[in-house]
Amino acid sequence: MRVLHTLVILLLITLVVSKTSLEARRALIDLYKDTSGSNWETKDNWTQGDPCENRWFGVTCNDLKTEIVGLNLTNNQLFGVFPSSIGVLQYLTTLDLSRNSLSGKISREISGLRSLKILNLSWNQFVGSISSDINKLQSLETLLLDHNRFSCFDHGFNTNAKKCDVAANFFQCYSSTCDWKLLRSKITGPCALPCSTEFLKRGFTVVNEHYHERGPLPPMATRI
Repeated sequence: MRVLHTLVILLLITLVVSKTSLEARRALIDLYKDTSGSNWETKDNWTQGDPCENRWFGVTCNDLKTEIVGLNLTNNQLFGVFPSSIGVLQYLTTLDLSRNSLSGKISREISGLRSLKILNLSWNQFVGSISSDINKLQSLETLLLDHNRFSCFDHGFNTNAKKCDVAANFFQCYSSTCDWKLLRSKITGPCALPCSTEFLKRGFTVVNEHYHERGPLPPMATRI
């Protein structure tokens, strides 16, 4: 009986101390491992106990310390890829991983961040297309993807973010007249326009904040 009583007390202590869900904690641990966490410039308390109770560096929680609402690891020497498990942080409102050395493609699981208002992945080395899964982030207000190595937008890409910057990327021109030249993008402002691979295939290139016509102007282009 005494043993059972002790076990119940230990269980209650565990529940009180571990307020953040195990799933959310695991997502942060994946981020730590996938981005060479041991080499981060600052990593105070990471992997130790509960992210909220132990105040992991860069992690912001709600007042009850039950949900992770912010993650800011800008300029912190992150190397590696964007972990797919980060999509479980459904209460996250701010994600800032800017000014690091993250590479590869943005995980499609980013669509799970339904509460996200600010997404800053600028000044990294992301490649491939800017995912249309970002469309599902209905609360997004700021989207910063500038200074990466993106080559195009997914077909149907669209976001209602009031502030958007995709400048200084390398968008490929799919027109035969372009000889696959890599073009440096300078687009800033609202991104409420699906600049897709199909758009580029029609003979348009993205240069110096303007679309340069090399064919019939698509109706959506008039929204710029």
